[in-house]
Amino acid sequence: LAGSSAVTYLGGLALDAAESDRDRKTVVAVAVATHLSILGFFKYFDFAATSFNQAFAALGSGREFPMLEVILPVGISFFTFHKISYVVDVYRRTSPPVRNFAEYLLYITFFPQLIAGPIVRYHEIQDQIRSRKLSWDGFTEGTWRFVLGLGSKALIADPMAAVATHVFSEKPFD
Repeated sequence: LAGSSAVTYLGGLALDAAESDRDRKTVVAVAVATHLSILGFFKYFDFAATSFNQAFAALGSGREFPMLEVILPVGISFFTFHKISYVVDVYRRTSPPVRNFAEYLLYITFFPQLIAGPIVRYHEIQDQIRSRKLSWDGFTEGTWRFVLGLGSKALIADPMAAVATHVFSEKPFD
């Protein structure tokens, strides 16, 4: 997440600094290709290696690709397409590039948008990100809300899930 975020952030700045359309197209192409390559590696490397190994085995070849047992990061598709939408918006000049890396990371990792979908474009929330006010009271209130929500889920919702599963299943209670 951090490495690919840096690629997109720097890509946005490079798009702003690029003088020719050719340079801009090159920057956006490199940024998009980088993100799609990362996504492809995590989602499809082991599948491709297995397929090649099966094909080589069927042909009687002793060749074998290594299995890396790649663990798929949570939300990688969402984050990938989110970053691509940002760099494309900067390329199209729909949004100016973010100059502050912390603000960029806030935009990329904005939690409510992550779980609610769809991808929110930077130009839609840039004013809210830039005008937010940070305070100790706001931080403690936000932390309290998070702890209360997590506690409610872990202590109430999760245990009730087993009951709901039984109630809504076709099987009667044992």
